[in-house]
Amino acid sequence: MKKTLPIIAVSVVLLGLAFYVAAIAATTQDPANPGYGYHRMPAKGGPGLLMHYVRGNMAAQALSEITQVPVDTIRTKLKEEHLPAVLAEYNVDRKAFSEAMHAKVQDLLGKLVESSYLTADQRNRVLARMDQYAQRRALMKSLIDKAVTDGTITPDQAQMLQKGPR
Repeated sequence: MKKTLPIIAVSVVLLGLAFYVAAIAATTQDPANPGYGYHRMPAKGGPGLLMHYVRGNMAAQALSEITQVPVDTIRTKLKEEHLPAVLAEYNVDRKAFSEAMHAKVQDLLGKLVESSYLTADQRNRVLARMDQYAQRRALMKSLIDKAVTDGTITPDQAQMLQKGPR
């Protein structure tokens, strides 16, 4: 009787370990032959990846139109460096770039409405939200600039409040 309990306990542990190993073996997969089980997904997929490409291409086209530099050259620069660095390299004003991007978005939304991917109401909602964010950014910038001028906050604190380098 004294040996029966340890034998049962060891058997249960070994059986559990066997099920665990079997489950791990069933869920792992060969990276060269993806199938069911755990899938490594890219950081952005589907619509997110599409929007990433659309935004990048629109930015390259807008910069190309402003600087008269070929689009492929701009795309290569944007792959190597972040957008603010490329804007600084080509001495492009952020406001001019923003206006060019806004025009590109409006053009794209018009094409999507024409091809019935969006309704006119959906386009108007997108444009209204873009305008709302632009107004919010302008208001925040003016409030932060006023606070720095008044001495309420330091320039370092202002930089912390603003998104990204300004």
